[in-house]
Amino acid sequence: MLIKEFIKERYLLLHKGGRTISLNPALNREIIDYIERTLRKM
Repeated sequence: MLIKEFIKERYLLLHKGGRTISLNPALNREIIDYIERTLRKM
């Protein structure tokens, strides 16, 4: 599942007991690179 993978890679941060998530600003470049790689595969 994509969401679990993003959490595992720390691209997403969990808040409020996992009911809220946000992108990890410290990994901004890595998140953009991941999205670009994924889009190229399509």
